[in-house]
Amino acid sequence: MAEQPIFVGDDDAVSLPAPPANTTGRITIDLIRQDRQAINAVQKPERLEDAPVFFGLTLNYETGSLAWTWRDAKCSGLDPEYVVFNDGMDSVTIRTEAMLNYDEHERTRVRNYNKQLIIACARRTIKKWAQAGTDADPRVDVEDRPHDIERLYLSGPLAEIYAERLAQATAAYMENYDGLGTFWI
Repeated sequence: MAEQPIFVGDDDAVSLPAPPANTTGRITIDLIRQDRQAINAVQKPERLEDAPVFFGLTLNYETGSLAWTWRDAKCSGLDPEYVVFNDGMDSVTIRTEAMLNYDEHERTRVRNYNKQLIIACARRTIKKWAQAGTDADPRVDVEDRPHDIERLYLSGPLAEIYAERLAQATAAYMENYDGLGTFWI
Protein backbone atom coordinates (compact mmCIF):
# COMPACT_ATOMS: atom_id res chain seq x y z
CA MET A 1 0.00 0.00 0.00
CA ALA A 2 1.39 3.40 -0.99
CA GLU A 3 2.08 5.83 1.81
CA GLN A 4 0.00 8.98 1.98
CA PRO A 5 1.64 12.30 2.73
CA ILE A 6 0.72 13.76 6.13
CA PHE A 7 0.09 17.24 4.74
CA VAL A 8 -1.56 17.60 1.36
CA GLY A 9 -1.54 20.98 -0.39
CA ASP A 10 -1.39 24.37 1.27
CA ASP A 11 -4.69 24.05 3.10
CA ASP A 12 -4.24 24.81 6.81
CA ALA A 13 -7.48 23.11 7.82
CA VAL A 14 -7.52 19.34 8.21
CA SER A 15 -11.18 18.40 8.14
CA LEU A 16 -12.78 15.27 9.49
CA PRO A 17 -14.56 12.92 7.08
CA ALA A 18 -18.34 13.06 6.88
CA PRO A 19 -20.05 10.32 8.90
CA PRO A 20 -20.84 7.30 6.75
CA ALA A 21 -24.42 6.97 5.59
CA ASN A 22 -26.31 3.89 6.67
CA THR A 23 -27.08 1.72 3.71
CA THR A 24 -29.07 -1.33 2.90
CA GLY A 25 -27.49 -4.56 1.80
CA ARG A 26 -28.91 -4.75 -1.69
CA ILE A 27 -27.53 -7.56 -3.79
CA THR A 28 -28.29 -8.98 -7.19
CA ILE A 29 -29.57 -12.50 -7.10
CA ASP A 30 -29.40 -14.25 -10.45
CA LEU A 31 -33.04 -15.21 -10.53
CA ILE A 32 -35.25 -15.99 -13.46
CA ARG A 33 -38.61 -14.29 -13.24
CA GLN A 34 -41.79 -15.24 -14.96
CA ASP A 35 -43.51 -12.54 -16.96
CA ARG A 36 -46.47 -11.10 -15.15
CA GLN A 37 -49.26 -10.98 -17.66
CA ALA A 38 -50.28 -7.37 -18.00
CA ILE A 39 -53.86 -6.83 -19.05
CA ASN A 40 -54.13 -4.33 -21.94
CA ALA A 41 -50.70 -2.93 -21.15
CA VAL A 42 -47.16 -3.19 -22.41
CA GLN A 43 -44.90 -4.79 -19.84
CA LYS A 44 -42.00 -2.63 -18.62
CA PRO A 45 -38.55 -4.01 -19.54
CA GLU A 46 -37.55 -4.34 -15.88
CA ARG A 47 -40.59 -6.57 -15.33
CA LEU A 48 -40.00 -9.00 -18.21
CA GLU A 49 -38.74 -12.54 -17.86
CA ASP A 50 -34.97 -12.77 -17.29
CA ALA A 51 -34.81 -9.18 -16.00
CA PRO A 52 -32.55 -8.90 -12.94
CA VAL A 53 -34.09 -9.13 -9.50
CA PHE A 54 -32.55 -7.47 -6.45
CA PHE A 55 -33.04 -8.95 -3.02
CA GLY A 56 -32.27 -6.54 -0.22
CA LEU A 57 -31.65 -6.55 3.49
CA THR A 58 -32.19 -3.50 5.67
CA LEU A 59 -31.17 -3.51 9.33
CA ASN A 60 -32.42 -1.19 12.04
CA TYR A 61 -30.34 -1.60 15.19
CA GLU A 62 -32.36 0.97 17.12
CA THR A 63 -35.54 -1.12 16.83
CA GLY A 64 -33.83 -4.49 16.49
CA SER A 65 -35.57 -5.28 13.23
CA LEU A 66 -34.64 -6.35 9.76
CA ALA A 67 -36.55 -6.26 6.50
CA TRP A 68 -36.18 -8.22 3.28
CA THR A 69 -37.13 -6.50 0.04
CA TRP A 70 -37.56 -7.60 -3.56
CA ARG A 71 -36.83 -4.93 -6.19
CA ASP A 72 -36.60 -4.69 -9.95
CA ALA A 73 -33.91 -2.81 -11.90
CA LYS A 74 -35.73 0.50 -11.31
CA CYS A 75 -35.78 -0.15 -7.54
CA SER A 76 -39.55 -0.61 -7.53
CA GLY A 77 -41.04 -3.16 -5.18
CA LEU A 78 -41.58 -6.58 -6.67
CA ASP A 79 -43.94 -9.38 -5.71
CA PRO A 80 -41.79 -12.48 -5.07
CA GLU A 81 -44.66 -14.60 -6.40
CA TYR A 82 -43.25 -13.98 -9.89
CA VAL A 83 -39.69 -14.96 -8.99
CA VAL A 84 -38.39 -18.41 -9.86
CA PHE A 85 -35.13 -19.40 -8.18
CA ASN A 86 -32.20 -20.71 -10.18
CA ASP A 87 -30.95 -24.20 -9.34
CA GLY A 88 -29.46 -24.46 -5.88
CA MET A 89 -31.11 -21.28 -4.61
CA ASP A 90 -33.97 -21.03 -2.17
CA SER A 91 -35.31 -18.58 0.39
CA VAL A 92 -32.58 -19.57 2.87
CA THR A 93 -29.61 -19.35 0.48
CA ILE A 94 -30.57 -15.91 -0.83
CA ARG A 95 -30.98 -14.59 2.71
CA THR A 96 -27.62 -16.04 3.70
CA GLU A 97 -25.97 -14.45 0.66
CA ALA A 98 -27.67 -11.11 1.36
CA MET A 99 -26.44 -11.19 4.97
CA LEU A 100 -22.87 -12.08 3.97
CA ASN A 101 -22.81 -9.34 1.31
CA TYR A 102 -24.29 -6.82 3.74
CA ASP A 103 -21.61 -7.65 6.31
CA GLU A 104 -18.80 -7.39 3.76
CA HIS A 105 -20.08 -3.98 2.62
CA GLU A 106 -20.44 -2.77 6.22
CA ARG A 107 -16.94 -3.91 7.18
CA THR A 108 -15.47 -1.97 4.26
CA ARG A 109 -17.62 1.11 4.87
CA VAL A 110 -16.91 1.31 8.61
CA ARG A 111 -13.21 0.46 8.25
CA ASN A 112 -12.71 3.18 5.60
CA TYR A 113 -14.57 5.80 7.63
CA ASN A 114 -12.73 5.00 10.88
CA LYS A 115 -9.38 4.98 9.09
CA GLN A 116 -10.08 8.39 7.50
CA LEU A 117 -11.21 9.74 10.88
CA ILE A 118 -8.08 8.55 12.70
CA ILE A 119 -5.79 9.85 9.93
CA ALA A 120 -7.51 13.26 10.00
CA CYS A 121 -7.16 13.47 13.80
CA ALA A 122 -3.50 12.44 13.62
CA ARG A 123 -2.78 15.03 10.91
CA ARG A 124 -4.35 17.79 12.98
CA THR A 125 -2.33 16.76 16.03
CA ILE A 126 0.96 16.48 14.13
CA LYS A 127 0.33 19.86 12.53
CA LYS A 128 -0.19 21.45 15.97
CA TRP A 129 2.98 19.79 17.26
CA ALA A 130 4.97 21.01 14.26
CA GLN A 131 3.68 24.58 14.74
CA ALA A 132 4.36 24.53 18.51
CA GLY A 133 7.95 23.44 18.05
CA THR A 134 10.08 21.18 20.22
CA ASP A 135 9.84 23.26 23.40
CA ALA A 136 6.20 22.34 24.11
CA ASP A 137 5.24 18.99 25.59
CA PRO A 138 3.39 17.04 22.91
CA ARG A 139 -0.21 16.26 23.81
CA VAL A 140 -3.39 15.32 22.00
CA ASP A 141 -6.11 17.89 22.60
CA VAL A 142 -9.63 16.67 23.29
CA GLU A 143 -10.94 18.14 20.02
CA ASP A 144 -8.28 16.23 18.08
CA ARG A 145 -9.22 12.81 19.43
CA PRO A 146 -11.36 10.51 17.28
CA HIS A 147 -14.63 10.70 19.23
CA ASP A 148 -16.91 9.54 16.43
CA ILE A 149 -15.53 6.07 15.76
CA GLU A 150 -18.26 4.22 13.86
CA ARG A 151 -19.37 0.95 15.43
CA LEU A 152 -19.61 -2.10 13.18
CA TYR A 153 -22.99 -3.83 13.24
CA LEU A 154 -23.25 -7.14 11.43
CA SER A 155 -26.43 -8.79 10.20
CA GLY A 156 -25.95 -12.22 11.81
CA PRO A 157 -26.19 -11.21 15.48
CA LEU A 158 -29.23 -9.00 14.82
CA ALA A 159 -30.92 -11.72 12.75
CA GLU A 160 -30.35 -14.21 15.58
CA ILE A 161 -31.93 -11.87 18.15
CA TYR A 162 -34.81 -11.11 15.77
CA ALA A 163 -35.41 -14.84 15.13
CA GLU A 164 -35.43 -15.61 18.87
CA ARG A 165 -37.91 -12.79 19.54
CA LEU A 166 -40.12 -13.97 16.66
CA ALA A 167 -40.01 -17.56 17.96
CA GLN A 168 -41.04 -16.35 21.43
CA ALA A 169 -43.89 -14.27 19.99
CA THR A 170 -45.06 -17.24 17.90
CA ALA A 171 -44.99 -19.54 20.95
CA ALA A 172 -47.01 -17.01 22.97
CA TYR A 173 -49.47 -16.67 20.10
CA MET A 174 -49.89 -20.44 19.78
CA GLU A 175 -50.72 -20.68 23.50
CA ASN A 176 -53.67 -18.38 22.84
CA TYR A 177 -54.61 -19.68 19.39
CA ASP A 178 -58.19 -20.90 19.37
CA GLY A 179 -57.76 -23.31 16.45
CA LEU A 180 -60.05 -21.37 14.15
CA GLY A 181 -58.83 -20.09 10.84
CA THR A 182 -56.40 -21.37 8.28
CA PHE A 183 -52.63 -21.46 8.15
CA TRP A 184 -51.09 -20.60 4.81
CA ILE A 185 -47.59 -21.87 4.38
